[in-house]
Amino acid sequence: AKTPARKNTVCLMYDKDAEAAARPAEGEWSAREIVCHLLAGERGTQGFLAELVDGNVRMYDGFGGM
Repeated sequence: AKTPARKNTVCLMYDKDAEAAARPAEGEWSAREIVCHLLAGERGTQGFLAELVDGNVRMYDGFGGM
């Protein structure tokens, strides 16, 4: 049986963790770094959107504090 296709799904497969961590060229990000960056951004956005839905707005001081 075929696995149904899923939209917006990316699957990265590497034989070893070192392959995912390898940078393709100097100054470029590895596959692992890209995925971690995307996950961190998504988690932050998720919390922000949940607060907006609840009627709250975060206030920032521009220096990473609230």
